[in-house]
Amino acid sequence: MVIKLLEGVLRPGGLQITAELTKLCAFRPGDRVLDLGCGAGVTVEYLTEEWGLEAVGIDGDPLRVEEAKRRVPTLNILTADGADLPFGDELFDGIFAECSFSVMDYHEAVLGEVFRVLKPGGKLAISDLYIKEGFAREGKGPASASRVCLAGARTAQELRGLLAEHGFRLIFWQDASRSLAEFVAQYIMTYGSLDQAWLMPKEACPKGTSKKGIGYFFAVAQKVERNNGKRGGENV
Repeated sequence: MVIKLLEGVLRPGGLQITAELTKLCAFRPGDRVLDLGCGAGVTVEYLTEEWGLEAVGIDGDPLRVEEAKRRVPTLNILTADGADLPFGDELFDGIFAECSFSVMDYHEAVLGEVFRVLKPGGKLAISDLYIKEGFAREGKGPASASRVCLAGARTAQELRGLLAEHGFRLIFWQDASRSLAEFVAQYIMTYGSLDQAWLMPKEACPKGTSKKGIGYFFAVAQKVERNNGKRGGENV
């Protein structure tokens, strides 16, 4: 996969994984989608111009939103928190969360909001880091908490369970760890180290933490109807 480090797409697989997710979700021109953690708005621009989607982006960093507005003033991007989305209920056909969940430590609140603003049957498209099975330490809490430099990283099993608990049925999952390895190699070649990379914030890494058990994936989950007032979901 082509990795674009210098065009605002600082994630493994770049826009090629975004394209794969868009195809898997079967979005059609005119569908309304939200990009969580949109950064400089490259994905919002891409989804709008290349796929004809009505794309909206949010980011918690006002400086990134300002950067996006300077770059393309017409982009529909605003500063907002994923745990408190400024949108009405059942408004979006789809939501993209690319390399955003892994830097959050409040998945439950975000997924609750994602469920709320998605239309019935709407799709959640995710690409992110995960912790490979058999690598995480045993103990209480998320298996990744003591193993990775990212507050929100989970094992595949934890992610599947979390999605199901919040009303989503996982309909597609694919490991893309090769893209992560390529990204890391190219990032180091370009910038000299990973010290400033989003995936390895130096200050968050406990002493002795290993990064060998980190993988990358992309997946699609679908919002399912409520059953007797409860959200339903099942793993695949």
